Amino acid sequence: MAKRNSKWLIGFGVGFLFWVGACAHTATETAPDETPPQSSQVYFPVTVGSSWTYKISPAPAESNIETVSIVENLPGNRFKDSRGDIFQMRTSGVHDGNRYLMKMPLAVGHHWMAVRSATVVERYKILAKDLTIAVPAGIFNHCMKIQGEVDIRPGPNQPSAQMKMEWIYAPYVGIIQLTQYVQPQGASEPKRTAQFQLLKYSIADPATLVTQP
Repeated sequence: MAKRNSKWLIGFGVGFLFWVGACAHTATETAPDETPPQSSQVYFPVTVGSSWTYKISPAPAESNIETVSIVENLPGNRFKDSRGDIFQMRTSGVHDGNRYLMKMPLAVGHHWMAVRSATVVERYKILAKDLTIAVPAGIFNHCMKIQGEVDIRPGPNQPSAQMKMEWIYAPYVGIIQLTQYVQPQGASEPKRTAQFQLLKYSIADPATLVTQP
């Protein structure tokens, strides 16, 4: 990820977190009669020692795999990952110190913003829940899709563009897919520029997961 924007490109704050078991897994489908969960903790679980491996495309073969792990549990329900990003589990959602990566209530259409400066405003929205999504790690039910948007200007005298991110979260797993799009000013459709898909994951001691009050 050549230091891809760590908050926009894996929102591993938007977490990239998951759980279920104590070693590498291949997913199995959730029971069809279960309903989508309502707690952000379910979609963004964290335990120290857990790890997630993603395949990146497009990317050179020597750099198309990325693994991220949780390395430290900090005071205040905060967790640090192997990239140095820190996420806080709050009753109101998941926060990375600059923005909510996921914010309650987890309802389709719920939206929020993060004002980074006078000219940079990030916009987030829950687009869907109860999706069934297939990635290399398996098939996941009751998935939630969150979209983020921000207007960008590549450089002086260059037209502005809109960058969009879409995160797919699976319950008790975390991010299973992340897709980035860029739509230049005047373009009718956004262009997909990067995608991460979950290959495997390993959860350490799920009993230590922080639970929301």
